[in-house]
Amino acid sequence: MSLTEPVLLFFTTIMYLGIVVLFFWAFYSVVTSLRSIARSQQQMAMTQAEILKAINNKSTERN
Repeated sequence: MSLTEPVLLFFTTIMYLGIVVLFFWAFYSVVTSLRSIARSQQQMAMTQAEILKAINNKSTERN
C-alpha cells in the first residue's frame, strides 16, 4: 500500500463529512426560516384580529 492511498482516503472522508455537515446546516437554516415566517404570520393574524375587534366594537357603539 502506497502512501497516497490513506491520504486520499482521509481527504475524501473529510470531503464527504463536510458535504453532510453542509446538508444538515442548510436543512436547519430552512427550518429556522420557516419557523420565523410562521411566527410572524401568526403575529400578523393576531394583530388583524385585534384591529377588527376594535373596529367592530366602535361600530356597535355607534348603533
